[in-house]
Amino acid sequence: MRRIILYIAGLVGCTSLIAQNPTFYLDQVDVTFSTGTVITAEGDLEIDAGSSITLENSEMRISGDWDNQGTFSPGTGNAGKIYFYGSDTTFITGTFSGSQWLGRVEVDKAYQVPVIYDSPVEIRDSLIFSGGILGTLNNQLVTMTDLEPGKLSGHPLPGSAVDDRYLAGKLTRYVGSSPVTYDLPVGAFPAQGGYQLLRFRPENLGTATLVNAYFFTTGLPSLPSTTECGAYFNCVLGTHGQWGIATNDNAAIFDTWAMPRNFSSGCGAGSYTLYNGNVAHGTSCSGITGTLDPVNGTLVFRDNIGRATGMQVVGAASAFPVEWLAFEAWAEGPQAQLLWITGSETHNDYFVVERSVDGVVFETLGQVQTQGNGTESHEYEFVDPRPQTGANHYRIRQVDLSGEFSFSEVRTVNFEGFQVAIGPSPFSEELTLRYDPAMGTEVQLRVFNALGQLMMPLQSDGSGAETLSVSNWPQGTYLYEISYQGRVLKRGKLLRKH
Repeated sequence: MRRIILYIAGLVGCTSLIAQNPTFYLDQVDVTFSTGTVITAEGDLEIDAGSSITLENSEMRISGDWDNQGTFSPGTGNAGKIYFYGSDTTFITGTFSGSQWLGRVEVDKAYQVPVIYDSPVEIRDSLIFSGGILGTLNNQLVTMTDLEPGKLSGHPLPGSAVDDRYLAGKLTRYVGSSPVTYDLPVGAFPAQGGYQLLRFRPENLGTATLVNAYFFTTGLPSLPSTTECGAYFNCVLGTHGQWGIATNDNAAIFDTWAMPRNFSSGCGAGSYTLYNGNVAHGTSCSGITGTLDPVNGTLVFRDNIGRATGMQVVGAASAFPVEWLAFEAWAEGPQAQLLWITGSETHNDYFVVERSVDGVVFETLGQVQTQGNGTESHEYEFVDPRPQTGANHYRIRQVDLSGEFSFSEVRTVNFEGFQVAIGPSPFSEELTLRYDPAMGTEVQLRVFNALGQLMMPLQSDGSGAETLSVSNWPQGTYLYEISYQGRVLKRGKLLRKH
């Protein structure tokens, strides 16, 4: 790998420094970039442990990865700026909190391209979103210390169709006691649910000086089915997750808005509010009345909320044609088994079983007819014979006689994927086919010679390992294909040597 290596003790009269394509490697540098200087790393940037870099009202532009092992300072008034740009993901390693921090940061990546930190980050001036996503790994915090709400800008506002320019991770903002509104543009990475804005306004913070907000996609609670403010909330939006919001004083009270996006739900038109399944729910169920916008987002309000570690948007939907008693999904060998039970059915026509690998886009697997309308309980089963490797998200779409529909909750089944192999290669007298015994007798091996002639078809016997005698095969190259339930899992070459 080519590098630009800089050995300097200072720069005088330099207003522009550009490193094109290779790694920009600052080695044993002690330098202050003066006002107006623009340093551009068109490839990766590495600052070694012996270097000290100060951006004195100057700007450093980074397109590739950034590894900071040295001492970094944004200069007087935290005016030094880091500008991330380009169409490739930027990974950032090193320390940017505690003894050192960032000043001004702008993310201007291509659509949904992320800048990803693997450690906590402290930003003491401003964060501007002009494109792309800022993300963190392993729930690391991005902390903004400036009390001015406008120091975080560029994120999509309610009603906007833009679905990037936000933080995929945990965001901490220092706040003042005055009742001003702070935007907390959090969410998950696009495949896990995308942008899910929170807004926050202090009511009584007590001794609190900061608010921590995040959107998480694991450990989701069940449907609340609770009566509050004279309404029976019995429907949860399928927003892929829920919000958490906390301060450093658990007695603090604040007003909160949540803007669910990219959801699917059978709630329909009704009353909606925020429900906190862990602590105080709030004193008002004002929320909204009507239909939420699943694409551009609709703000749902709740005032005087306390610390929330599992906040959802819930609806007081009208009575559903189907009363859901249970819906479960689990792995049974190489297949996924689905079971759902209804307590009653009114004007119900049929059920559609749907599956998604990303939790956003669902495909239809099959249809199950109702067993009859009435107050009797019915039990339904469905088998997915060919689930995908990894996470499989299942839901049931209930369709009534008028064509209206509602959704069940989502259940997830993980399949690690079956491993198959054949070898050795080169081979001499024998070949061994190996596979997961759970695949049974549905593994098929076909081997072809260089002329395309089938040398050996083999159907598995379920043992998991089968040795084949091939001592009479001519020397040369062979092609193999391993299938399971008619789906090709692996293709490759084998070499025969005497």
